[in-house]
Amino acid sequence: MRQIIASFFVAAAHAQASDRVALPGFALDRTEVTIGQFERYVRATGSVTRAEKEGGGFEYGAGWERRPGWTWRALAHRR
Repeated sequence: MRQIIASFFVAAAHAQASDRVALPGFALDRTEVTIGQFERYVRATGSVTRAEKEGGGFEYGAGWERRPGWTWRALAHRR
């Protein structure tokens, strides 16, 4: 992970200055994390995600909507 301090994030190359969002201090991976990598992390640490604790994750449809049972584990079983 790389620590980013007092940075600005622009989602698209042609974004307007008004599209910029200040993000004080956060960590950002150089690449995405695969489900397999995340599974190894969970096994090593015993970590439980918020979606697992709350019975499912969220998806943006007509606003943020909970999807019951939607966790990384459900995706891992589809592989």
